[in-house]
Amino acid sequence: MFSLFQKFATFHHSLTSPSWLRSSRDWRFQLGAVVLILLAAMINFDLRDTQWENWKSQPGVYFVDETPMVSTTDAAYFLSFARDYQDGARVGTFSSSRLYPEYTPGYQARVNPDDYTPHDDRPVSAFDIPLLSVIITHVADAFTDGNLVLAGNLIIPYSLFLTAVAVGVMFWIAGHPAEGAIASLGVGMSAGFMIRTSIGRIDTDQLFIFFIALCLSFVLLASRERNLARMLAFVLLTALSSSVAYWWHQNELFIVVVPVVMAFSILISQLSFKRAVLAFIAFTIAINPMVMLAKFTSLGTVVIGRLTGVSFSAQSSYPESPLIFPNTFTTITELERLDILGTLATMTPHPALGIIGAIGFLVWVFLYPRKGIIFLPFFVLGLLAVVAGRRFAFFASPFVWFGLAWLFMCLSRGVARGLSRKSPASSFSADGTTLALAAAGLFATAVISATEFTPRPSFSAATTRSFAAIAPIAGNDGGILTTWWDYGYYAHFHSGLDTFHDGGLQQGPRTHLLARGLTSSNPDELIQITKFVTLNGGDGIARNATSLRSLNEAIAQSGMPDKPVYLVLTRQMGNWMGSIASLGRFNVMTGKEPGRDVIDQYAAPELVCKRIKDARFQCRRGLLDLDHGTLDGKPVISEIILTRDGFPYKKDVKNNKSPWMLIIQRMPNGGNRFVMMHRNNWNSNFSKLFNLGVYNPKRLELVLDHYPEARVYRILQ
Repeated sequence: MFSLFQKFATFHHSLTSPSWLRSSRDWRFQLGAVVLILLAAMINFDLRDTQWENWKSQPGVYFVDETPMVSTTDAAYFLSFARDYQDGARVGTFSSSRLYPEYTPGYQARVNPDDYTPHDDRPVSAFDIPLLSVIITHVADAFTDGNLVLAGNLIIPYSLFLTAVAVGVMFWIAGHPAEGAIASLGVGMSAGFMIRTSIGRIDTDQLFIFFIALCLSFVLLASRERNLARMLAFVLLTALSSSVAYWWHQNELFIVVVPVVMAFSILISQLSFKRAVLAFIAFTIAINPMVMLAKFTSLGTVVIGRLTGVSFSAQSSYPESPLIFPNTFTTITELERLDILGTLATMTPHPALGIIGAIGFLVWVFLYPRKGIIFLPFFVLGLLAVVAGRRFAFFASPFVWFGLAWLFMCLSRGVARGLSRKSPASSFSADGTTLALAAAGLFATAVISATEFTPRPSFSAATTRSFAAIAPIAGNDGGILTTWWDYGYYAHFHSGLDTFHDGGLQQGPRTHLLARGLTSSNPDELIQITKFVTLNGGDGIARNATSLRSLNEAIAQSGMPDKPVYLVLTRQMGNWMGSIASLGRFNVMTGKEPGRDVIDQYAAPELVCKRIKDARFQCRRGLLDLDHGTLDGKPVISEIILTRDGFPYKKDVKNNKSPWMLIIQRMPNGGNRFVMMHRNNWNSNFSKLFNLGVYNPKRLELVLDHYPEARVYRILQ
């Protein structure tokens, strides 16, 4: 066995012996690599800065008054914390508002009087909120006259500059500075990471790879340091970096994966089990042993849940209940699972480049396992997008780009050194040629990855103004804002009202119940569901979910909450009705999802049409004949309904027996909007309230009519 191992070691050494596999240590080459890394960082900065300039050039689309908008639903989560910190609010203010009613003192004292603990009444400190929110607050106070959204957008280009530098330095420490420059540029310009770090994307993704690179850089330094004191110093720097990274983004990877990788890398690099254990213990003590244990447990349950589909969250269903509530994660695009080619396509302009890069990285890991083992776990985590969802794919992008750059540079060095032997000019000729080729590779990466991509705001300016207009309507009494979960953070930030579900709390029965109310044809059902959830919260659902009949009776008999309740419906929600129907029409008795045919009934495809003669219009889907109710010659329209400002004023019934109707909406600008709508969607509470303005004035009051963008109702009884 030992002889076999020795033969393998000799064979492995022969593979790594060619000089063209390694970067030059010449100071001129190193200096050139510094220039390339900074150049890559500047390109990444400039790309986001160009996006910002594009936003500024169209203020009507991207700004509300003097405030820019956002391109992610989660941005307002960090902005709300920043506002609390800026205003000196009390700890738990935001949580109490977005977790209504569970986190309110009155609810907790009523439901759990024996275990009730009063909320912490001290002002919010920097360590009570995410680091991103802290930075936004200080940047806003120093540079944007307190405008938090403006500050959040302005820091994005600088975050990408730091990320590019950190990636380049990480691979420099690994011994490949020029390759690191190409990788740092490729990461910042890859499609998946580009979308998640563009202007308006005020989120922790903008520095996530920076912190990965920072932590792994210190792990690399610790693994090769033979002096015990200096090794422990690098271990403590790794722990500090992981702590700051966790403050930035509460992801267990930094507390769980990093120390394991560090200990293992020290073990295989220094062949010392004692040093590996000592490093792990030092990291654990620096972080806090109880925190480490909790994070290992938490990450373990998440991983098992992702791989098996078993949910460990009490929000999705109640163990004592026979009811089965839908998994709302199935409607979230970011959690969509990709195949390997799809995953690689999010990192490089073409899957073929991704395949070459992945192969190159794995070959490098095989040739240099002591360094490669440090990067491998995050590369694997990125490829786990096939089971965990597309949002995790960018974890692997630095290593795929490094593999691509390494193969390119090895080929460059091999060719350059082969030519220099035939015509030797100087000791630096081969490395100088390679550096020039590295620069060419850098610019080639920029060319093939370059994009004119400018993100669109997640929500329109009109919708944003509608949320902001609710605050003066509610006045000092405040209130509870009910709308679809995508708006949760954003609606709270702009209105200041309480909400009961958002991007962090959309999984659970309350989302199903609201979807059920929106898609129901019974007006009272939506009103009663809203009252029930805002009054009783998750505890009330759990207490009454012993059967569907018991839950329905509790909903029907629900009283009014202590605060006014506002129901917000928007035009954008019409585009989401398919997803809403997939949750609302879910059978909680059998756990059966609605069929595609049912979900499609709640889609409302818009026909882009141009009048050609009298009642005939040429549309993208064919010729529309209003006289006969036909589309492309087929009798698919049973009724034609005309609306003005969101109220119907004329109806034309056809002999066709189709369940589809044509809605011709007269818009405020004088144009017409042609929408095909199934009768079930037309009769839904959403359409009645938003598209038709039909409601019971004894139970609802239309307090804000910003049609065609938004309508806001207040529940009266």
